[in-house]
Amino acid sequence: MKRLLATAVLSASLLSASAVANTIIEDKFSKLFPFEIMAIEDSPVSGVKQIVTPKGIYYATEDGEHFIQGQIYDFGEGFKNHTSERFKPIKANALEVLADEMVVYKAANEKRVISVFTDVTCGYCGRLHQSIPELNELGITVRYIAYPRSGTSGSGYAVNRDVWCADDKKAAFDSAFARQPVPTAVCDNKIDKMYKAGDMFNVQGTPLIVADNLVSIPGALPPKQIAEKIGLAE
Repeated sequence: MKRLLATAVLSASLLSASAVANTIIEDKFSKLFPFEIMAIEDSPVSGVKQIVTPKGIYYATEDGEHFIQGQIYDFGEGFKNHTSERFKPIKANALEVLADEMVVYKAANEKRVISVFTDVTCGYCGRLHQSIPELNELGITVRYIAYPRSGTSGSGYAVNRDVWCADDKKAAFDSAFARQPVPTAVCDNKIDKMYKAGDMFNVQGTPLIVADNLVSIPGALPPKQIAEKIGLAE
């Protein structure tokens, strides 16, 4: 009985120490970085906590004295990247949450799916848009996510909003990419939410292609090259 009580006291003490460490780290991190903390949890390395954010995974020592930016690999598990593996479900969930907001060009014989952060004022995005029939023919479904390069305000944002609020979004895409006028439209288009999701994929420019295995492919590559990169090479 005494042993069980001692174990319970020790467990409570460890939990308390962990909670205190989390509070210290959260306080220091929040003062330096202006983005959301999704979780602070134990990392694969003893004495180091991992800070989970939409921008990525960061690390801090349990005493809150040292901050670490980088990735943790495991020599004993085929050089497993623990940082990348921890972030994968967060990225996958971000895409799943946006599924109803995406404009989808579905392949009849779907083999793979790519999600594309796009901006209808972007020339390279227009070039990729012209490739959709060939991508579909290769068995690749294309899902569009809005990512205005100008951010969530300004004329570039307004054009993207008009497309996402159009009754016929695909026709609006065709018009916008052809540099033809798109009627002004206002709705609850969720562009801000889509734009924010781009942070998780470190969007530096458009288009950014995200394969269904979460591999990111920047730029408007030819369809066959995209197919090769996502594992559909002939």
